[in-house]
Amino acid sequence: SARTSGTFDVKLPLTGTPGVECREGGGNYSFVFNFTTNVVSGNASVSSGTGTVGTPTFSGMTMTVPLTGVTDVQTLTVTLTGVTDVSSQVLPPTSVSANMLIGDVNGDKTVNTTDAGLTKGQIGMAVTNANFREDVRISGTITSADLKAVKGAKGHTLP
Repeated sequence: SARTSGTFDVKLPLTGTPGVECREGGGNYSFVFNFTTNVVSGNASVSSGTGTVGTPTFSGMTMTVPLTGVTDVQTLTVTLTGVTDVSSQVLPPTSVSANMLIGDVNGDKTVNTTDAGLTKGQIGMAVTNANFREDVRISGTITSADLKAVKGAKGHTLP
């Protein structure tokens, strides 16, 4: 989530290719899990990758899991266990992965000149749902610092 321009989501599907988080969160991120019923408790753990889970919070149909110490250029998997809804139904354990790749603004799992071009084209623009990925430094405005971050990560890739 962005510091000054609002909250923007990277979709993290339960199956298929994980979404790519391309913004520099200083190792601090939040995974927000949406359910079809109100949830009241549960646990989360990092089951693959580098990061530390904080205390989850619950609000209606969402469970928010804060993460610290998350490193770049990795696939991070968080496993939820014992998630319980208002009817005391316990949901099965569920794992959700995210590709953490700072600077990969187009989400193709490689930081390259395409990402730099996309970011350069948005310099000076306000951050919106359409271009939040180019706000790599999460400042609320797309600037040359974002372009510098993308260029600095050039060549980083995930399988």
